[in-house]
Amino acid sequence: MLDKLKNIVSFFRPLATLGLLIYIGSKIDFGTVFSIMKQSDLKYIASGVVCYNVAIWFEAFRFYVVMNQFEQKIPYIEILHIQYVSMFYGTFIPIGMISSEIVRGYKFSQQGYSGKKAAAIIIILKTIGLYVLLGSAALSILELKDTRYYHFSIALAGLFVVATIVTLTIICSTHCIDLFISLNKKMNIHRMNLSGNIDKLLLTIRMMVVERKKKIITVLGLTSIGYLFSIFGNLLFAQSLGMDVTLLKMGWVNGLTGISMLLPLGLFSFGGKDLTYWYLFKSLGFDMNQIGAFLFLINAGYIMNAAIGGFWELYRLISAKLLNR
Repeated sequence: MLDKLKNIVSFFRPLATLGLLIYIGSKIDFGTVFSIMKQSDLKYIASGVVCYNVAIWFEAFRFYVVMNQFEQKIPYIEILHIQYVSMFYGTFIPIGMISSEIVRGYKFSQQGYSGKKAAAIIIILKTIGLYVLLGSAALSILELKDTRYYHFSIALAGLFVVATIVTLTIICSTHCIDLFISLNKKMNIHRMNLSGNIDKLLLTIRMMVVERKKKIITVLGLTSIGYLFSIFGNLLFAQSLGMDVTLLKMGWVNGLTGISMLLPLGLFSFGGKDLTYWYLFKSLGFDMNQIGAFLFLINAGYIMNAAIGGFWELYRLISAKLLNR
């Protein structure tokens, strides 16, 4: 069943992505977009690329902080390699963000981590990342007061408050996870042979939360700093094109875009992300052609960083073959 679903998604993803990009392309004038690009400030663009990479380095470092508390120590450079390689697969391989997590889990297992422990680490760090995204999206309440989207921003702010309470509860007590384990045992999913595996995964997460509370708080700080650099990167790209965007505005736009990529839109990689950026900036009154130039820059920056992972992996494969001769 899962294989069939994966095949369906793999088939339709490129078509859906292409369709979304064609739709956005039909709303802009490419001649004007390239004219805007020619007038862009290269210093801002270069600084934005640097900020993107610093965000990736922080992303890798938070994995390093968590994973090196276990018996299997992994050098930071190895975790950084895994981060870039997972970006490569998440960008160029079907099923988008899901494939990047599969590759990351596989690479961790090659370093001696069990599947459950690798999955638990990824789930915990992704949950922390979602919390940071939600917090930045909730900042929209500060700017959308007099718009039709104000009620939506209030809902986001309320959800962030609830998420904060839940997060503090989990960090300060393990009763929440114990409840999930209890509910899982009561659910009628034993016929699917999943219950036992889910129990083990939840117990692994419980153990990590109990034993590494301080590390989780540290990782939350690292995640926030890394995310701030990614916002700076996008802000510099926007300002290089003459877009009047503040750090606050770019923060909540990034947050909403990140959350949208967790929805089915996330399966369509660039198309889904671009559509969200396009809609948000259009709603804020920005010129369509400026938005098109901005989308070109952020996609070029992301593809370039993903390509680093591809070349790095290729270099290792070639080096390994030469050593085995």
